[in-house]
Amino acid sequence: MTTVNTDKISFHHVDRDSIADSGLVSPTCAEPVKLPQAILGSNDSEPIVPATKDLIRVKKTSDLVRGQETRAAASDPKILLHICCAPCATYPVAYLRSELGMEPTGYFYNPNIHPQFEYQRRLDTFQNWAADSGIDYYLQSDCDEGRWRSFPTKQKQIHCRTCYSLRFAEACRHAAAEGFAYFTSTLFVSPYQDHLLMRQIAYQMADRWGIKFLDIDFRPGYRFGQQMARESGMYRQRYCGCIYSLGESNFKDKILTQVGLTAADIPDREV
Repeated sequence: MTTVNTDKISFHHVDRDSIADSGLVSPTCAEPVKLPQAILGSNDSEPIVPATKDLIRVKKTSDLVRGQETRAAASDPKILLHICCAPCATYPVAYLRSELGMEPTGYFYNPNIHPQFEYQRRLDTFQNWAADSGIDYYLQSDCDEGRWRSFPTKQKQIHCRTCYSLRFAEACRHAAAEGFAYFTSTLFVSPYQDHLLMRQIAYQMADRWGIKFLDIDFRPGYRFGQQMARESGMYRQRYCGCIYSLGESNFKDKILTQVGLTAADIPDREV
């Protein structure tokens, strides 16, 4: 079992009582992002995201108390945490529980993880971690490699913008439907992501669906999360997720062998 010892963590402090009135839930990114039409639709009024299918809800938590991690009271604000992978979830979940007294509900929706072999490996790792950590979660199972391969543009920035938009739109739509007050993502723990772009999109999607984006930079805990993943024997991926990023990984030769592909199977793009 993977148990997080919060005594080891140096948290960046946020006053829970001041969340509603702080910049954490007020847009601080002045310039809106021009979102892809695949997300917004022709009239730029409603996000177009894949219809919810194969949605599974898994309840793991029952008044769980583990060290300093305590399940929040039912009256506390509900937060939906989009989870990109298990290693990146370790610190944000510990932070929300220990520092803010919030018990997050996970939401695993990552159609950007390719190929299917890699998607299943990350999904299995996430589910094993979720069982150990006692977190409730929704699973939106969907590996959509074909959609990524069919992108009309080969520009990395547009790919990333579309990827963030798809996942945040679906997370916010689901959060609104299930009565969550807040949403955020474990993507905000990674130093390899475009944080300004993600924040802009997160605010736009949260506003579109009438919820609040909890704007916390989790990057100070990145190394802690990776250390916990190593100590627990957790699988740690070596590329972001999409079939394009696989080809850009320093470990691509080893990965291609593992997933049964060759360099000829990987599309090129403009970095």
